[in-house]
Amino acid sequence: MLLIDDFRSSSCSVSLDIIVNNKYLLSYIYYNISININLLERHKETMNLSSNDLIALLEDLDSPFTAHESEGYFSGLVSCNLEKGLYSIELNKYFDYQKLKLDHYEFLEKYIIELSTKLNEKSFSPSFDTEVTDKKKLIALGQWSKGYSLAISIVLDKKYIKNNLELQEIIHDFEEIGKIEDEYNFNSSDEDKRHYDNIRDYVLTSVNYVFAKTK
Repeated sequence: MLLIDDFRSSSCSVSLDIIVNNKYLLSYIYYNISININLLERHKETMNLSSNDLIALLEDLDSPFTAHESEGYFSGLVSCNLEKGLYSIELNKYFDYQKLKLDHYEFLEKYIIELSTKLNEKSFSPSFDTEVTDKKKLIALGQWSKGYSLAISIVLDKKYIKNNLELQEIIHDFEEIGKIEDEYNFNSSDEDKRHYDNIRDYVLTSVNYVFAKTK
């Protein structure tokens, strides 16, 4: 009871009841802060686990697609608010369905739900943001956009959603962004960062537009 003893020995005229209540209040606050910190850490671990599992799945299936490209593809499907049964149809075509196992389907279902939840809650954080350098971010952004444009093209081709001029422009722009790795002249300067920030804003604005338009 050091806290109480300290107050007893001081010149402060504070009652023992108040001191005890303060002690319990501090304990309560500390307990809740600890819970919130633990929840935040668990949330981060879950996010990392999803990314790691996606990479593991791609390796397991010998997929030619990168993790960024695949997330872009899945994000494209999810942002179109497709009926549940259509996801499995397109996943079986995106991957070699003969290699897909139950645990793969289970992960992909959870992964798609996670992406949908983030888009709904406006907390979507794309994988290309996690890269360290501006050059890597631009390359990842290009791969992601390539996957996204592929998904939207398939969705429109199969008439899962109604086509319009804005969607056609998004596909065209995303296909151009997808060429960054091959055609962009990286110079490791502030110009790379400015280009990344501008393209990133356009990409996320477009994703939100598609998601809102197809609800």
